Amino acid sequence: MPLIKPHKKVQNETLKLSCPGDLLREVQKYCTAFHIERPEEFFVQAAQYVLEHDKDWTRSKKNRLIDPLPEILK
Repeated sequence: MPLIKPHKKVQNETLKLSCPGDLLREVQKYCTAFHIERPEEFFVQAAQYVLEHDKDWTRSKKNRLIDPLPEILK
């Protein structure tokens, strides 16, 4: 069972990012194999997974030690 699945449509904001070409090609192959129409869905779900499962992040949020929106995203 794939970890990343096609996702319902939601209101999105745009962020331009770059990544190594070989990584992007691998993500595109993954998306093709599991019928994910937009590679953006892969990155969104991967980010959600990290944010939900990273214990340090969860602890930091609870302690309010991290600014929720870094200056670059404001």
